[in-house]
Amino acid sequence: MIIKRFKLYLDTTIPNYVFAEHLPYKMKITKALFEIAKQKRYELFISGVVLRELSEADEPKRTKLLSVIKGIKELSVTVETENLAREYVKNKVITENFIDDARHVAIATANNLDAVVSWNYGHLVNINKIKGVNIVNEIMGYKHIEIISPEEVVEIETARD
Repeated sequence: MIIKRFKLYLDTTIPNYVFAEHLPYKMKITKALFEIAKQKRYELFISGVVLRELSEADEPKRTKLLSVIKGIKELSVTVETENLAREYVKNKVITENFIDDARHVAIATANNLDAVVSWNYGHLVNINKIKGVNIVNEIMGYKHIEIISPEEVVEIETARD
C-alpha cells in the first residue's frame, strides 16, 4: 500500500498557538501537530504572508514565533495567488478586511496542497467558507482544498496509531 504524505499549509494561527499558555488545550494540540510532522507524516508549508504577519509581533515573541517555522518550506505570493485571493473577496467568500486569510487559501490552492491548517474558525475553518472557497476554485479551474483545524490532523494520527 502506498501512503501519500499530505501537504499542509500552516496559516499564521498555527505558530501562534505553540505559545498560547492561556489556551492549554490548543497549545497542546498545536505542539502535537508539529511532532507528527517531524515524524515525516506530513509535508509542511508556509508563505511570505505568514512570515510578514509573524514578523509584525513584538520581541521577544517575534523571535520565538519565527523559530517555530524555521526550516518549513516557504511558498511565494504570486500574481496567480493574488488574483485567486481577490476572487474569494469578489465572490464574498472572505471579506476584504481579511484579505490575508484569502491569500493563505489561494497560495495553498495554487500550489496544489492538500489542506490549509488553521485555528481560525471565523474566517477559514467553517463549512460556509470551505464551500465558498471550493466553488470559486472550481470556477477558476483549481481542485478543491480542505481547510481543517490542527485537531483534525492530530485526531487522524491518533486513530491511525
